[in-house]
Amino acid sequence: MKMEKMDHDLYIESTDDGSDVYFRTMINGQESFWGVYPIPEMKQHIGSYQSYDPVKGLFVFTSFNFPYLALYKRDKTTFTLQWEHKGNEENYIIADDRIVFDRKIRGMRDVCMSKDYIITLERDRETDPMDETTVRRNISKCPRTVFLYDYTGCLLKIVDVGMPIMRIAANRNSNVLYMIGGNPDYVLAKCEL
Repeated sequence: MKMEKMDHDLYIESTDDGSDVYFRTMINGQESFWGVYPIPEMKQHIGSYQSYDPVKGLFVFTSFNFPYLALYKRDKTTFTLQWEHKGNEENYIIADDRIVFDRKIRGMRDVCMSKDYIITLERDRETDPMDETTVRRNISKCPRTVFLYDYTGCLLKIVDVGMPIMRIAANRNSNVLYMIGGNPDYVLAKCEL
C-alpha cells in the first residue's frame, strides 16, 4: 500500500502485520514509526478510517470492523497517542492466530473533525439494531446517526440526521457537517451541529 498524503510533506501508511507499531510516517523527509494496535494481543491491522487536522496536528483513527476510536497528536516528526476508546461490545474472537469479526455488528463508517467535535458516522445500536450483514449496498440500510465526541474522547450526543448517510466531511473552522446520503437517491446535505 502506498503512503497516503495527509498534508504538505506528511505521509502516513500502515506498517506490516506483526510490526511493533501500527503506522509509518514520513514528515519532511524524516521517517518515524508510532501507534498502537486496537486489539493489542494481536499485531494485525484492521479496516479503518482516518482524519488529520493540520492546524492542531491531530490524527483520528477509527475501525469499521469494531467500535474503536483513538486520537493522536503530532509532535514534530512523530505522533503520540492521547487516548483510545473501545466499545462495550467485543464483536470478535481470536482463532488460528487471526482476528475473526462478527460481521453483524460494525464499528464506525467514517470520521471527521469540526471546530468543537470529533464526528463519527455510526449506527446507534439502541435505536437501530440492524444486522450489518444485510446492509451490503442498500443505501436505505445505512446508519442515520452521527456521534459527536469532544477532543478528550467523551461522547457528547448522538444526532439522528433523518436519512441514511454514507460519507461525512467537516473542517475545523465551523461545526457544519457535510454528508452524502440517500433521500431516496444520492444527495449532498449539510447540517449545523
